[in-house]
Amino acid sequence: MPAPSNIADVPSVYANNVQILGAGNFDVRIAFNEVSTEDGGKSVTVLRRANLVMSVPHFLAMVKLLNTQADAIIAAQELQPSETAQPGKA
Repeated sequence: MPAPSNIADVPSVYANNVQILGAGNFDVRIAFNEVSTEDGGKSVTVLRRANLVMSVPHFLAMVKLLNTQADAIIAAQELQPSETAQPGKA
C-alpha cells in the first residue's frame, strides 16, 4: 500500500487506542490515544493525540467503510502464505 500523502499539510498523528467518549442525537465524540509502556510493562502511559467530533450519519458511514476495509485486509492476509506453514502439514 502506498504511503498516505498529505498535500494539504494537515497534521498527522499516530494512535494505537481509540475511545468513544460519547454519542448523542447529533454527534459522536471520539478520542485517539497513544498507549506506551515503560519499565518492562510496569508503567503504562496514555497520551491523548486527537479528538474527533462527527455527526451520527457520518460516523455510521465511517464504521461501514472501516468494516469493509478491515474485511479486505483480513482476506488479503489469509491469501498470503504463513511464515510458519510447512509443506505437507496442515
